[in-house]
Amino acid sequence: MRTVIISMIATLLLVPSISHAASGSPSCVLFLSTPEALVTVHGSQSVRVEKGARLALSWLGTDAAEAFQNKRSIPRMGVTTITVDDTESQSFVFKSGSKSATCTVTLLVLDVEVDQKSLVSERSTPTLTGNATGIKTLSLEIWDAQDTKKIYTRNSISVKKDDWKAKISKKLSDGAYTVHILTAGKDRQLLKTETLIIGDVPVSRTQLIAEPVSLLTGGLLKAKSSVPVSYLHVVNTGKDVAHITGFTLTQHGNASTDVITGLTVHDRGAIAGSSFPQRALFNREKEASVDTNIAIAPGESRVFTIKAQTAADMRPFLGTELKLDVTALETDASLKTQFPIRGTTWIPSL
Repeated sequence: MRTVIISMIATLLLVPSISHAASGSPSCVLFLSTPEALVTVHGSQSVRVEKGARLALSWLGTDAAEAFQNKRSIPRMGVTTITVDDTESQSFVFKSGSKSATCTVTLLVLDVEVDQKSLVSERSTPTLTGNATGIKTLSLEIWDAQDTKKIYTRNSISVKKDDWKAKISKKLSDGAYTVHILTAGKDRQLLKTETLIIGDVPVSRTQLIAEPVSLLTGGLLKAKSSVPVSYLHVVNTGKDVAHITGFTLTQHGNASTDVITGLTVHDRGAIAGSSFPQRALFNREKEASVDTNIAIAPGESRVFTIKAQTAADMRPFLGTELKLDVTALETDASLKTQFPIRGTTWIPSL
């Protein structure tokens, strides 16, 4: 069903106009593409999204002569990209004479933070604390430092007045651990990843902080083009030079990876305009690596643009979505970030 809906969006966006049908009552539908799913909205619906998320929103009004968004005239069909910073509503009104139809999607912002002081403890049974908005219950998992073996699970952590607290009942040996903060319930959604330090553990003299930059605007993907799929802000907060030797990207849309013929990383910092071309070789998990040779000095801040080069013919990919996330950085420094770093949505078109 999802593929059929996306195909319909892509096809409609290629049609120059929709014929007026004054005799019928107008109707409308919204398609909100989130990192987890494609949400179809008839009428009014609320959708929970993470703060800073970039979403593709498409709208379609049938049997309508006019269309409006916040009293502003718009085409009766189209697509836009939204960066969510606060809870907001997107409302579309479609009119035909005295008759009208309204479709509204309310974006409920979900934002979760962990108090950094609670992530360093001399006690073997630490208490983690933080704040959260847009959610009433959380869950927590503790894994080993390599994030390969789960050690502890805590369910149903209540959020009260935007604060939460989780006492870890299992005794942890001295060392480093990976902490996952997730939604509660059966289908858990990862919200935050942090590092927990128990006891006296040597800290790396180099540390990189990587975070997304909300500059992306997705849309229609043309043949033989180069489009930005991710912007990353990277800061070296350590005392030594840090090196980045590669980026890993994962396609989590339903488009074939054959739509991509290459990937490049462009450095907009000290080495302005430099790039590292790499043939996009995707494995069975739809992962591709881009090799780099980047040195970042202590205190230095850099912004990287990752671009994808597209195939010469888009026809085999119509009706699908390209969504590339950054899922790993290869570095000799300790890394503080939350993976995946979401990219944006591109829809192949003619």
